[in-house]
Amino acid sequence: MNMKALLISILVTFSISVSAQSEVTSFRGWDWGISFSDVSNQLAPAKTKTTRGMKPFQKINEELVYEGIEVDNILYLFKNDKFVAGSVAMHNDNINKIVEIFTEKYGEPKKTDAFILVNYEWHIPTADIGIAHISSATGGIGVSIQIMGK
Repeated sequence: MNMKALLISILVTFSISVSAQSEVTSFRGWDWGISFSDVSNQLAPAKTKTTRGMKPFQKINEELVYEGIEVDNILYLFKNDKFVAGSVAMHNDNINKIVEIFTEKYGEPKKTDAFILVNYEWHIPTADIGIAHISSATGGIGVSIQIMGK
C-alpha cells in the first residue's frame, strides 16, 4: 500500500470513529422514542418531579452504575408515552471524571459558570447532553446529567 492510500485509509477510519462517537441514539440500551408500553413492565414510577411534561420512572432492580461510576439515581423520562431522555444523579466528587469521559466522547463542552452552578453542554446531532454541577449541594449529590434524544 502506498503512502497516499495509507493516509486516506487512516483518515477514513478516524472520521468513521469520530462520527460514531457523536451518535447517541439510546440511553442504557433503550432507543429514543421507544413506547412506554414496550418497557412498562421493567419500570416503577419515580418519586420526583420533572419539567416539560415528562414522566419519570426508574428501572426495577437496576444497578446504579453509570460510565463506571456509582450513582445515586437513574431516571427514564417519557413524554406522550415515548422515551425521550435519561437522567443521572451522582455525588460531587465525580464531576471531573464524568466531564472528562463526556469530553473524550463528544469534544469540548460549552461551559457556563454561574453563581453556584456550573453547566457543561454538548449538542450533537442525535442528542443534547447537559451536566449541571452544584458544588454546595447538601449530601454531596450535586451532579445531574441529562441526555435528551432528538
